[in-house]
Amino acid sequence: MRRVATVLLVGVLLVLGLVPAALALDRRDGDRITVAAGETVDDDLILTGVVVSIEGTVKGDVIAFAQVVNVAGTIEGNLVAMGQAVYVNGRVGGSVYAVAQGLQVKGQVEGSLVSFGQDTEIDRDAAVGGSWIGFGNGLRAKGSVGRGVLAFAQDLRLSNTVSGDVEAWAGRLTLGRNAAIEGAVTYHSEQEAVIESGAQAGAVKFVPRESRSSRAATAVPGVRQAVRFAGFLVVGLILLALLPGMRTRFPRAVVRHPWQSPLLGLAALVAVPAVAVLLMTTVVGAPLGLLALLLYPVAIYAGQVLLSWTVGRLVADRWRWLGGQHWALIFLAGALVTTALTELPFIRFACSVVAVVYGLGGLLYALIRRGDEEVAA
Repeated sequence: MRRVATVLLVGVLLVLGLVPAALALDRRDGDRITVAAGETVDDDLILTGVVVSIEGTVKGDVIAFAQVVNVAGTIEGNLVAMGQAVYVNGRVGGSVYAVAQGLQVKGQVEGSLVSFGQDTEIDRDAAVGGSWIGFGNGLRAKGSVGRGVLAFAQDLRLSNTVSGDVEAWAGRLTLGRNAAIEGAVTYHSEQEAVIESGAQAGAVKFVPRESRSSRAATAVPGVRQAVRFAGFLVVGLILLALLPGMRTRFPRAVVRHPWQSPLLGLAALVAVPAVAVLLMTTVVGAPLGLLALLLYPVAIYAGQVLLSWTVGRLVADRWRWLGGQHWALIFLAGALVTTALTELPFIRFACSVVAVVYGLGGLLYALIRRGDEEVAA
């Protein structure tokens, strides 16, 4: 898995490289944005809308936030996409970072693929030159992957060529008859993998996990969720009481930076652990690395609290009777909405990922922009 770790670190650096540029670039927005066939864009693009379609050529990076993102042309740089549905049918010369309910790759990705979503499919005619790092409910691959695969999924099916190792945490792993895994396969699961006739792989290692049914047999239904929600409320009320200024700054940061916030959050989510581990390999940087690892989950949790507060404020703006209530009641309303969304079947994972990146990114923006707001005041 050293190759996968190396690619992940390269991906982190690519994302971090995109963020400063993205904050300074112009963007195109509207209901429907199209880079027409035959059109060539010589610069980086930031696109926000309902439907984004790239049919021509973009020589730089593309950052797209839309309900539907469709790449049918050529992107010579990297693609960062967030949407309900993302289609990569053309060619991406760099890497693809996608957060989507449904992601389908039918074209060519010369770099690596990092996917967060409900379902991800790499079609038979598709090719990923680097590694594939996938998070989701259903992950399926029929096209080739040039290096390794690192997957976290409920259902993982590989019916393709993988030139490196495969490491997976999956409820169910299937190696299809066309699978050709050149490296080793290590999978952590509650059940052994299904290996169809004709599938080829190196050493296959099964690491058993305790089944959910056995864990649930000793648990009272709903108690764990209720305790978790109560704890979230208590911590949130304490945090919002101790930091009243964040009740204004965080919603303002998310509203003013609706697309930059999740991008910054995604970069921080991936980069902080990697940078912390690198720091801990040195004597001078070890204390900083340890501090970063300790603050990392705190920042993610605080971001969730502040995001729930922001959702509560949005609800209060629509329902005036709630807007006149105490801020604690508004936070309770927001916490109920966000908790419900992250527990819904089929979209649970996507909602959780969006909440984390928005919460972390909004928190960072609120902290970064604090000095600017004080100077402006």
